[in-house]
Amino acid sequence: MTGCMDRAAADLLAAAAMTTKNGRLRMEASSASWAERANLIQQMDDSFEARRKLIY
Repeated sequence: MTGCMDRAAADLLAAAAMTTKNGRLRMEASSASWAERANLIQQMDDSFEARRKLIY
């Protein structure tokens, strides 16, 4: 998950450096996509951990 959040942060920084609106929008969208991936992975990890606690 950390890798996804790192990519999200890097893409957001890159968006701020873009000189064109299209470039900025593409990097902002990429950042949001990486952040969503991180959130989904965290939700799955939390779910697996909760399930593991029920089983063991």
